[in-house]
Amino acid sequence: MTTKEKIIKTINEIPETRYRELFDLVEDFKKKTGSSGSVGKWDEFFGMISDEQAEAMLAAIEQECEVIENGD
Repeated sequence: MTTKEKIIKTINEIPETRYRELFDLVEDFKKKTGSSGSVGKWDEFFGMISDEQAEAMLAAIEQECEVIENGD
């Protein structure tokens, strides 16, 4: 399964009541990555979101999916 497919699968598992929160996180991420859309290795993600946003994302995933896999 591709990363994009995993993202879509995860989104489909989140209740629609949480979509706005997720959308806001994605929009903020897009703004910080620039318009080119090119993203490389994981280390390029460091600093893209605040600690508060990362904690909110982690909490939402843990609450809705119960398991977080380390995809190194």
